[in-house]
Amino acid sequence: MTVCTAGYHDGMRQLLVSVEEQDWERLQQVAQRANCTAEELIARILRHLLQRVNPPTQEWQQRFDTLLQQVHKHTKQFSPEDIEADITDAWREYRSECGS
Repeated sequence: MTVCTAGYHDGMRQLLVSVEEQDWERLQQVAQRANCTAEELIARILRHLLQRVNPPTQEWQQRFDTLLQQVHKHTKQFSPEDIEADITDAWREYRSECGS
């Protein structure tokens, strides 16, 4: 595997990654199961890895916790069962509209 910088696109740095054919095939299979392209999957994996090795700052975590508290405050009247039922209904509606 080789990696090199390929420039910028839409304000983001681009990387060029060369992989063995068998790894590319496996990557495409995993991406298909994740309903995304291989490129999107690599971006997700990289983002996830970077969050694990370099977690968010304390300020970011505090802002996130505050946001989460606000969400919980406004949604506490809904039981987990109600939420699950709404999600299930929305999924069924989506499936019927898509014809699947």
